[in-house]
Amino acid sequence: MSDDEALAINPSIYTGSVILHRRRISGATWVNSGNEIPYASQDDTSNAALRDDNPQSGGSGGRVYDLDAPVLAPVSIDGNTYRVRLNFYAYATLGDGITSPDYYFYVRLSCTRTSFGYKLVKDVSGDNQVGSGTSSLSWNLQ
Repeated sequence: MSDDEALAINPSIYTGSVILHRRRISGATWVNSGNEIPYASQDDTSNAALRDDNPQSGGSGGRVYDLDAPVLAPVSIDGNTYRVRLNFYAYATLGDGITSPDYYFYVRLSCTRTSFGYKLVKDVSGDNQVGSGTSSLSWNLQ
């Protein structure tokens, strides 16, 4: 199955609403390699203003989507590296209550703030990625 097929509603002429839900399973943020702040499991479904729940809305072409993404934005230029490791699962629900299987994915991100803006830090192998499955929550992904 191609990525386009995985994101498409089948049949593509479906006219009901399809709501994409997301739940954070676990996560942690780090400053450099210390000061861990763990995250508890919680619903992380996006606000409706950031989703397109109608696969037939203008130009959707039989697809629904969510524009909300995990963000890491250090507020000061302090020379520190800020890291976030998050594990999620996502699923879709139809208006009649049918629910899709869960899709598990992770987000790993490290950045610093400079006078020119945000810069990804690439000092940990496998960092700055989104993928299927789950990820280690440690600062060094070990």
